Amino acid sequence: MFTAVFITAERCLCIMVPLKVRKIVPPFKSVAVLITIDVFNVFGFVYECMPGNYNWTLAATQNKTLIALKVRSNSAENEGIAFTIHAVLMSAALLCVVIFTAALVVKLNQKTQWRLESTSDDRQRETFKTKDRKTVKMVILVAAVMVVCYTPAVMLSVVSASCPEFNVTGSLASLFHGVWTVVFVLGTVNASVNFFIYYSMSTKYKEDLKQLLRVTTFI
Repeated sequence: MFTAVFITAERCLCIMVPLKVRKIVPPFKSVAVLITIDVFNVFGFVYECMPGNYNWTLAATQNKTLIALKVRSNSAENEGIAFTIHAVLMSAALLCVVIFTAALVVKLNQKTQWRLESTSDDRQRETFKTKDRKTVKMVILVAAVMVVCYTPAVMLSVVSASCPEFNVTGSLASLFHGVWTVVFVLGTVNASVNFFIYYSMSTKYKEDLKQLLRVTTFI
């Protein structure tokens, strides 16, 4: 998700300051930011796993030694902190996506208006309008899908942080696993549907993808 926020910010800069974007965000900075985001995501996952660990435990009813999740004494506190941080960061990320998308749409509309005023050819004016309108729709749709898919995760993080029984080992463990499974599926849907949005609404994306497939097939 944070990678998508960074890409949205870069896209916004490309429209607002096209001649300076390479100086503001050169390729090595982009790589550094993406690596930092990945490291941060891994750290967050490790921290969420800290409240418990798996160990061999004797199951008296079955007279067997099984691997079970053993919860540490401070697990509730750690989980509360982890979910609170998760809710705050995801809320900030969604807010950034909305702000960057709104700024991008405003700037695109301004550029469209400037193009229409700078040409008197009706055919060219119509081409500009159609192309820019499609770009605006695509940008808004991508942002809307992201907000819809990740808002449940923010809400569940708040619930998980405020309700001690709504966790992996609490009395509401079954409900916890069920709803978080749905949330993870929504995240996967968000990542998958973008491909179809770009393919159906971006001519350049479609052409580049076809060219890439031709090269791959040839190799």
